[in-house]
Amino acid sequence: MSRNFLAEEVEIKNKAKEYGLDLYMFIKQIIMNMNIESNCTEYTYREIVKSYARKQASMKLIKDEELIKITKQIIIFLDERFSILRHTHFQQQKENPYYLHNLNALNNNFKFEDRPKRFQVMTAFDIIEAMEKIRNERKDLRKKYLYVVCGDLQANGDCMENYKQ
Repeated sequence: MSRNFLAEEVEIKNKAKEYGLDLYMFIKQIIMNMNIESNCTEYTYREIVKSYARKQASMKLIKDEELIKITKQIIIFLDERFSILRHTHFQQQKENPYYLHNLNALNNNFKFEDRPKRFQVMTAFDIIEAMEKIRNERKDLRKKYLYVVCGDLQANGDCMENYKQ
């Protein structure tokens, strides 16, 4: 992983600040509460724009092209960082640079795979099945849990408690 998530996060947060309410944190909170094996889709981002417009009490924001653009950019960015699947909905042609890191971090904690090198060849179905086994033991496994198991995410002072429902 040669990319710097924290630097990219600061850059994208700054772009989003012009919308008043912390758009970045608004979106991040929604994504952090998604099931860990979920990917964001076109539907997800449209619903987030609508939800943000309602929260701002300004439905005209739904047609704000710049808001739609930055919202989609944030969703693609966060979905990629917190995905455990090889490809995301928005980046189907490109391998996600974080998925192996995320799977290994989860495996270090839950020991669901005795041969972690196998992650490179696992299908999405195999990964979802492994997460279902963890969920059966744990009852809840959301994207926010990666904050517990990924040290690089804790470096920015953020933590799972910020994403309670």
